Amino acid sequence: MTPRRVGRDGRRYIQRHFVKAHERGEVSTDELSTVVKRYDSLDADERALAQQSMSRSGDDGIRLLETDVCNSPCDSLLKSVDDFADGRSELDADEKRKLVDAFEDSDGVSDDVPGGDPEQVQNNLEYLADEGVDGLDGTIGDISGDRNGYTGLAGEVKTAKRVVENQNDADVEMRRDVDPDDIADEDIPDGLTRSDDFKAGTTDIDVNDRNGAAYESKNNVEFTPLYDDISAYRSVGDKLDELRRKLNTIAASGQDEIVIVMREGELESEYSDDVTNAFPESVQAVERPTDLADMVEDNFDGVSVEFRSYEEVGS
Repeated sequence: MTPRRVGRDGRRYIQRHFVKAHERGEVSTDELSTVVKRYDSLDADERALAQQSMSRSGDDGIRLLETDVCNSPCDSLLKSVDDFADGRSELDADEKRKLVDAFEDSDGVSDDVPGGDPEQVQNNLEYLADEGVDGLDGTIGDISGDRNGYTGLAGEVKTAKRVVENQNDADVEMRRDVDPDDIADEDIPDGLTRSDDFKAGTTDIDVNDRNGAAYESKNNVEFTPLYDDISAYRSVGDKLDELRRKLNTIAASGQDEIVIVMREGELESEYSDDVTNAFPESVQAVERPTDLADMVEDNFDGVSVEFRSYEEVGS
């Protein structure tokens, strides 16, 4: 049966899927009743979308079908995301599909980080669209259609929304490109080189306030070793060095106010000597992620670098 089969057989397929999830204890009786009733209320196209989600993402699709986004009238989150994507004329069909796919992979994101509430992520997208924020479609179009793409998007749109809401003169654009080839040699501080200290190719500023700071969102990057092993330590060191290169590139491009936005728990990471000994030499002095701010500020006169949690953005 294909995902677009929406007749009697399609309803049986969806019901079997719901019942199996209930039997596994992944959906409560009340939740089962809600999603079955909602499915019955959908039109043919909406049922096809629900079946496609069930086929691809299993219980993640149930979660989205269960959740309401109450504009007028209340829609399931799954339908709301699909409608939002369809309304973005600058997105091609593949980019629209990736946005829906990314939301379908939202289950399992911790409740206390950006993306833990998929409804809020969708509301943030709608808010930025209503505000006419430049570059929103480029941000959406660049994501991968999976959980990593979803969490990255969640962090960026939360950052952008908080800047727009809390900075009176904010003029926000998303995904402003920065090309290292445009940086003049005289703008590179003594002791730094293009090959060792800057991004190799074009990078971007996630959220740029034309009247204020450049914001780099790191919602989908772990700066804490996942386990006690030298390979995990090296992975963190490589991520820190990648961030160092990007901050140097942004600073040399003329941006004098930079804010790195991270999850609260990542901001509090501290590294022992055993961990830092596995880091690249360029970041072996880093004992916590926030130390990168001092490194960049020491190299660039007049540049301010701050680390903030998502809740602190705009405050």
